[in-house]
Formats: sequence, C-alpha cells, structure tokens
Amino acid sequence: MRLINKRTVLLLIVMIIIVLIINLPKESSSEKIKVGVSDDSSGIVLNYMIKNGFKAIHMQKDFETYSIKDCCSNTSQWALTSDLLDISILCPDAAKALVEKDSRFEINSIVMLNSDIFVLRKNNPKKIGITQKRYYQKDLVKERFGNDVEIVPMISTALPYALEKGMVDGIVIDILKGLSIDGEKLSAHTNKDIPTYVLVVRKDFKKDARYKEFIENFKIATTKLNNEEILLNELKTDKENNFGRKEVENWKNLKVKLVYIISQEH
Repeated sequence: MRLINKRTVLLLIVMIIIVLIINLPKESSSEKIKVGVSDDSSGIVLNYMIKNGFKAIHMQKDFETYSIKDCCSNTSQWALTSDLLDISILCPDAAKALVEKDSRFEINSIVMLNSDIFVLRKNNPKKIGITQKRYYQKDLVKERFGNDVEIVPMISTALPYALEKGMVDGIVIDILKGLSIDGEKLSAHTNKDIPTYVLVVRKDFKKDARYKEFIENFKIATTKLNNEEILLNELKTDKENNFGRKEVENWKNLKVKLVYIISQEH
C-alpha cells in the first residue's frame, strides 16, 4: 500500500513538472516584438524596418490598442509597466520618469536629435504652447525667446488647434506634425544637439535573441535614412501629408537627425 502511495505521489510530481515546463514562457521566433511608438517622427525608423524586410516587429503605433497618442501620458506608462511592450521610443522626460519608477526598464540609446521644432505665427511671440510633461521643452523656449514668454503646456494633439485659433503665438511640435502647419519653422537646436527621443528596453527582453537582431536592424535603418533620397522615399509614403523634396530640405535645415547613441545611463 505504501509502495502504491509512493508511486502515486511520484507520478503526481512528474505530472506537475511536465505541466510547468509546458507552460514556461517560450522565446519563439514567430512571436513578434512589441514596440510602442507615437504617430510622429519617432516611428520613421520602425516603419522603414517593417517595409524593408524586418517582419518581427509588431508596432503598436500610437499605442493605438490603448488609445494613446502622447508618450508622456499615464496610459503609455501603464502600457510599459504592465509588460505589454518589449521596447518603446519615448521622449527623454517620459523615459526618465519610467526608469526611475520601475527598475525593470532602462534607457538604451538616444535615437533622435532636434526633432522638436518651433512653428510661429508672430515674429515676437509672447505665448508658446508645448506638450504637457515634456519639461525640456520649457528650456527650449526660454533659451530662444527668453524668460518673459508665457509657456502653455497642453496635450500634444491640441497644439495645432491652439495655434490656428490664436490661443498661442507659436508651438513646439514634432517635425512631422509641424511641417504641414502654416507658420514660420525654426529649429529648437541652438548651440548643441537636443535629444528628443530615446529607446527604452525592458531589461529581461535583452536576454531574448530577437533583441540583438532588432538593435542591429535598427542601426542599419537609421544609417540608411540619413541618406536624403531614402528619407524622401520614406516621407512620400506618409498618406496623411503630401511630403516631398521641400520637406526633406526642411528636415535637414532644421537639423533633425536620426541616430543610435548609447545612453550614458545604459
């Protein structure tokens, strides 16, 4: 009887181990990488990668599943901390807030420089709109226009409307959004390059073989898109805007750069 009980217990243990092994997370090559990105210039490299053969990316464009268009919002932070995403491209302030709050994440690299631009309706603006929680944009405004300019934080989607209705004299906005807005365009770049987007990675995902593949392809795509003809072809695919060579020239003149610079915090 005792022998039977021992065999039963042993069988149960073996069955439990088998069930646990079956249900362990699998690093399947067919499972797509989940990448969070806004609907602006931060997604241009990822779009290019997808169109040119890197099919392992599942791009949660604008975090659309979560109805988000602003990386500084609380919902985008939740998307990352809830393990719904493996990688995300965020503005520096949103990225810093995330890694300080959650040690599972790290800032991997700087991926865009100077992609925020000024769009002005007056030569001497007195009131300028910026995206809420992007605190570095306050410094951009003060550095160019001085401390007397009123800074008005708002959600990023409200910026074009506020400018159109005369609620502000100018706005700080992503270049892909700003190029199609009427007004004088000025670079936010002054004496140095301004990091405007960084790559944030969940640390445990770095152990995944797909992570290395992603980074290698990201670097290649970044290098290629710094070629004006390739950038032109990519911008032409934007269905919402009629972008062409003029916009590529503006991109260059406004000192926007696609880069892959390992973060000092990395």
